[in-house]
Amino acid sequence: MSRCLLDATTCSHLMSNDPTVFARLDAHTNVDYYFTIPIVCGEIQYGIERLETGRKRRELSQRADYLFHEIPCEAIPREAGNYYAQLKRQSE
Repeated sequence: MSRCLLDATTCSHLMSNDPTVFARLDAHTNVDYYFTIPIVCGEIQYGIERLETGRKRRELSQRADYLFHEIPCEAIPREAGNYYAQLKRQSE
């Protein structure tokens, strides 16, 4: 099974029904499983929380709720931090 982690930018585009993002995801025929992580959910929620109370905030909150109901949110294994540190160091 091939897995694909959706980042905050991708989730944001999905919430806005961006056809380009949907097309890119559809093009990944080798991916069996799309998921996200709590940090991404938090980033999306943070952006919503920064908005003033009103229609836009309510609508985005509903879209986020729907998205994160449809896309599983998985825990981050501890080893991910080590892997991240190695990749960041290599990219310097």
